[in-house]
Amino acid sequence: MGMFSRKPTTPAQQGNGQGDVLLTFPRGEDAEIEVVGLQHRKDAVRALVGKRPRDETEREKSVKMRLVREPSNQHDPNAIAVHTDKHGHVGYIPRTNTADLGPAFDQLLVEAGKASSKSGQTVDIYCTADLYAVWPDLEDLEPEDDKDEPQLVDLTLMLSRDLAVKASAR
Repeated sequence: MGMFSRKPTTPAQQGNGQGDVLLTFPRGEDAEIEVVGLQHRKDAVRALVGKRPRDETEREKSVKMRLVREPSNQHDPNAIAVHTDKHGHVGYIPRTNTADLGPAFDQLLVEAGKASSKSGQTVDIYCTADLYAVWPDLEDLEPEDDKDEPQLVDLTLMLSRDLAVKASAR
């Protein structure tokens, strides 16, 4: 299949990308990028994390994320939002990474046989992320505290060399 696999385009749920082309990248460790802005989407992040583990205070798991290019974003024309198909928008790739990754997405779209993103075509990319969440000890909670509210959530995209090379080649 080459560098990426093509998935059939299906209508996205409300809040997810509306990409004309969906690409899936294999899990990689060539570029680890921490997702930012999780604190602004607490409901979606909490749904992604799930409830507190029964006898533990930490949870680690791999999750499938959908990267959605947002060229009309008023704060960053190279913005890339991070979504899950089930829980919606959870955060963004940091602006320090989007200067290279945004144009790399545009190039992937051209390589996938579509017109450039400036003509209205868009590309969404699936990749893997590592999720790490920590909850406070139950004995440290006040009666009014929510025992299922994590005190720390870290979401790190694990991009393969294929996408990392596309970005660095610019």
